[in-house]
Amino acid sequence: MSRMEEDTPYLELFTPVGKNEEEEFNTGPLSVLMMSVKNNTQVLINCRNNRKLLGRVRAFDRHCNMVLENVREMWTEVPKTGKGKKKAQPVNKDRFISKMFLRGDSVIIVLRNPKKLLGRVRAFDRHCNMVLENVREMWTEVPKTGKGKKKAQPVNKDRFISKMFLRGDSVIIVLRNPK
Repeated sequence: MSRMEEDTPYLELFTPVGKNEEEEFNTGPLSVLMMSVKNNTQVLINCRNNRKLLGRVRAFDRHCNMVLENVREMWTEVPKTGKGKKKAQPVNKDRFISKMFLRGDSVIIVLRNPKKLLGRVRAFDRHCNMVLENVREMWTEVPKTGKGKKKAQPVNKDRFISKMFLRGDSVIIVLRNPK
């Protein structure tokens, strides 16, 4: 490792080098990750191993390799049953990881500032399209500050929707009676 790399914080090791690359990071598909780093907002990452990661991006590169902090990993397991026994119901599991490196080839999709919906499902189809009632939509926003001012703290927001249709391609995970 060279002397320059030793003095460089890990965040800078992942930042773009050229002017064109920097512009691409700010306006292209990787802008979701760039905005997450700048605004310290959460992203929801769907991985190839059918696990979801909800956390904050500290650094990334053009290959979608990422350094994540305060990560909640979520997955579903089906418990093993003995021969001749009824198939067990899937169980939702999760764990907290304070800091991790995620290799980019395992990333399927990254969603910015994911919104959570809490409500009653009235109807659904095989595509996961849903009609929901008494929905509470929850998300986090970071207020904009003027130039040179300290970063604002994230603010939790929510709103009530009496009835809504939710398209199935935007559904990442459905939990029953979340706490």
